[in-house]
Amino acid sequence: MRNLFCLLTVLISITACSKEQNNEASQAAVIVNTGNKFKDAAINKVKQANAGFSVGQAQCVVETLTKDGVYGLGEINQMKLGADAAKQNSGKLFQAYQDALKGCK
Repeated sequence: MRNLFCLLTVLISITACSKEQNNEASQAAVIVNTGNKFKDAAINKVKQANAGFSVGQAQCVVETLTKDGVYGLGEINQMKLGADAAKQNSGKLFQAYQDALKGCK
């Protein structure tokens, strides 16, 4: 009986700790909440990829890329924004992204 009590105590402790960590991680990941989860993801992606960018600047980049309908939120969310991003994305999309970054600084 004592072993069962110890096992239950350990399981409850592990569950409580993992829920706290998940909540903290999700709060850190959510930067904006526009009501459109795809737009939120695109804004968060741009902000996280550009150190020092504010939410407003990241939102400007997303709006600049999507305003004429050539690029959508899905394309922005699928972009690779690492060190070799130029090689991993379509040339036109990457150039439009670079132009939007310059225009929104």
